[in-house]
Amino acid sequence: MAVLSDILARVKFRSGSKTGADSQVTANINEATRHTILRARPQEMQTTATFATSSGTSSYAFSTIATDLLAVLYVRDNTDDVPLLRGDIEHFNRLQQDTSDTSNLGDPRRWTRQGNNLILYSKIPDGTSRTIKLTYLKDFTDLVNSGDTFPLNEEWLLPVEQYASALTMLDLNAEAKASAKFAVYEQMISSRESPKGIEDESSWSQMYPISNTGINSDF
Repeated sequence: MAVLSDILARVKFRSGSKTGADSQVTANINEATRHTILRARPQEMQTTATFATSSGTSSYAFSTIATDLLAVLYVRDNTDDVPLLRGDIEHFNRLQQDTSDTSNLGDPRRWTRQGNNLILYSKIPDGTSRTIKLTYLKDFTDLVNSGDTFPLNEEWLLPVEQYASALTMLDLNAEAKASAKFAVYEQMISSRESPKGIEDESSWSQMYPISNTGINSDF
């Protein structure tokens, strides 16, 4: 597995071997890694967490659900075995939210995000014990020490280094070189087929038309 010292040396080489800027280059490596997680959603950074709902409570702090949560991908009601649809905060605010009105309470069927809180609504959870599952992108602890391990699989190492090099060129006011490196990063990311895309090409995931032998061939 790649460690920070190796990544740092390669990014500095791609940036003209600038000396005396290790801390800034390291910050760029962490930013490039986090950017790639949000952009590509690598499978190794997807995980799940569950929590229990509380009666009359629509808002749940992410810090009480998962301390490494970076972005929510999907939400599911495990108790009723149904997915919750993604809504938005405007829709949530348009609905009547008075929890003293029992007609507003029931099975939540939508979710949205407000700041660092997950909002369940349409209906607001009632007193029924429910377990909600989040599938989310997890964050990583910033690389700081030379032996810290790169958190992604090896196939993301080169794009991350390229993006970190572009950020470093921006720090050096070399905008043209930075733009060229950003363009290479975009080409690397856009030309890669996602793991889901590769799996969808498998024969077991394909649908083949089957002739209906019960239909008269004259028609």
